[in-house]
Amino acid sequence: MFNVTILKMKDILRVLIGIAVTVSIIMIISKSLQQKTQENKIVEGVKNGISSISENSFLSCIKQVIPSMKNIEKENDNIEYANTTIEKKNILQDILKEEISSIEGIEQLEQMQKNTNEEDKKNEETNQIEVAQENLPTQVITNNPISESYNTQYEKVKIKNETSYTLTEDMLKPDIIVDNKNIILFHTHSCESYTSSEKYPYTATGTYRTTDLNYTVTAVGTQLEDQLKQYGYNVIHNTDYHDYPAYNGSYTRSLATVENILQTNQADIIIDVHRDAIGSRSDYAPTVKIGDVDEAAQIMFVIRNQ
Repeated sequence: MFNVTILKMKDILRVLIGIAVTVSIIMIISKSLQQKTQENKIVEGVKNGISSISENSFLSCIKQVIPSMKNIEKENDNIEYANTTIEKKNILQDILKEEISSIEGIEQLEQMQKNTNEEDKKNEETNQIEVAQENLPTQVITNNPISESYNTQYEKVKIKNETSYTLTEDMLKPDIIVDNKNIILFHTHSCESYTSSEKYPYTATGTYRTTDLNYTVTAVGTQLEDQLKQYGYNVIHNTDYHDYPAYNGSYTRSLATVENILQTNQADIIIDVHRDAIGSRSDYAPTVKIGDVDEAAQIMFVIRNQ
C-alpha cells in the first residue's frame, strides 16, 4: 500500500526559501567566525611583534647594554689598574736594576782601579832600574873568530886607531870631567832590529829591520838612557826614523836632528847608537859573561872628539 502526500507548490517554495536562508545564515556566521579567528591571529601576531619590538627597542637595548657596559668598564678598570700596577712594578724593577747595575759598575771600576794600582805598583817595583855594577869579573863565552887588529891598548881596552892622532896615555885616561849634564842619544839607523824569536816576534819591514821600535836598536838606547839617568844625567833620547822609508840619506837626516836639538840644548856627549850586524857568518857571535848572570855581546865605540 502506498502513502501519497500531495504538497502544494507554494508550500514547497516556502520550504526551499527557508532552507536557503538557513544555509545563508550558517555560511555568514561561519565566515564571520573564520574572519574573527584570522583577526585574532593577526592581533596576536601584532601583539607579539610589538612585544618583540618593545623587547628589542632602543631603550630596552640601552637597559641591557648599560649593565654590560658597566661590567666591561669595571673589567677595564681592573685591567687598567693591573696594568698600572705592573707598569709601576716594572718601572721600580727597572730603577732597581739600574741602581744595581750602577753599583756593580762602580764596584767593577773600583776593582779595576785597584787592580790597576796593584799592577802599577808591581810594574814600578819591576821597572826599578838597577845600576850596573862595576869591577865585576868577565868570562869569554864565545871567542871572536875574526883576528883582532888594534894598534893601541889601554889596560884591557883594545883600540884600533885609524886617525892621524897619536893616542897618548894621558889622552886615554878616563878622567874626563863632563860639566854639562845633558847627554843626547839618537839613532841614524832607527830600524835596525835583531833576530825575531818566539818570545820576541815582530813584523819585519826589511832584512833584520822593523818600524816597531820596541824590537830595534832604539830599545837599546832606551836601556842606556835609563842607566845614565841613574847617575844623575839628563838624557835627551831622540827616536825619530832616519832610515825609513828611505835608507839612503840616513846620516844627513840624523845630523839635521842633532843640530836641531843643539839649538835649544847644550850637550858635551852625543851618542849615535847602532846595532853591529854579524853578517852571514854563523860563528861570528863573540859574547862574554859579566858576573854570575849577565851575558853581553861585543860592542864597539866609534869616538869623535871635537
